[in-house]
Amino acid sequence: MSGRSSGRVERGSAFGLVIGYFLARIANDSMGSVRGKVVSRRYASQERVATVAEKLTDRDWLIVQTVQAVKVATGHQLERLHFDLPDDGPGSAARHRRRVLSGLVDLQVLGRLERRIGGVRAGSAGFVYGLDVVGRRLLATRDEASRTRRPVTPGLSFLQHRLAITELYVRLVEAERGGLCDLIEFVAEPDCWRSFSGRGGARLLLKPDAYARVAASGYEYLWFIEVDRAAESRPTLKAKCQRYVDYWLSGREDTRSAVFPAVLWLVPDARRADSLAGVIDQLSADSRALFKVGLFEDAVPSLSGRGYADPAA
Repeated sequence: MSGRSSGRVERGSAFGLVIGYFLARIANDSMGSVRGKVVSRRYASQERVATVAEKLTDRDWLIVQTVQAVKVATGHQLERLHFDLPDDGPGSAARHRRRVLSGLVDLQVLGRLERRIGGVRAGSAGFVYGLDVVGRRLLATRDEASRTRRPVTPGLSFLQHRLAITELYVRLVEAERGGLCDLIEFVAEPDCWRSFSGRGGARLLLKPDAYARVAASGYEYLWFIEVDRAAESRPTLKAKCQRYVDYWLSGREDTRSAVFPAVLWLVPDARRADSLAGVIDQLSADSRALFKVGLFEDAVPSLSGRGYADPAA
């Protein structure tokens, strides 16, 4: 039997042994909550990385760059981004995705997390991918400033939150392909975090889930995005909103853009939207104008300047 992957199923090679722990903090699913390290099965020498680089296609590089940007993605999400294209024949997207991702895992460019989204019935589309040792070295070689972090297999709640951010990015790309908007920029956490000085000179950190610039109907919209999964208490939500207000008052964002991004809370249902609107209503009138609330299912219309509730109204 050949040891080569057939592409019909994806092989079981994974990141290796995950050593560390998931730091349990109440209602905290930011990247800063994960600690740990991955023990790769073998060291990726410079020669091996160079050999792998020569084998990669343009699509392979795009996949690697996507995973580096969003940190984790399911097979289905990567299929929608890189395989469900006009050049791919009917029914070929899933087959190509299995073959390509399996090959990247074999090369240790990508690795699979131990968790699978959707269970066994989801098949290979439910595998969750991050960068493995060769993928990190490849990006470091291409971009010396690249900050790639070692992937870990986090708790389910954290992983679902991260994949929701990836899903948001995928939907925006699909909307752009459909001519509904232009996605100018999308930066996921932690790369979109902002540091600033608070009262007394204390160093503070604003931690949006994502930052996006979207153009539609002749307008450009700048957003800080919070993907809310109804897991946080009202005091926690109020503290998060206040951190945005503090950052706004600091004037630090003025060095990046002439317009301060609006803060869009994407929530799972109308009940959560009402609850969050009540929290925002406790802020001062000028501060309330910073925030918008929309359903996650309506994320694309909301980010394109329509479809959200305005707590300041």
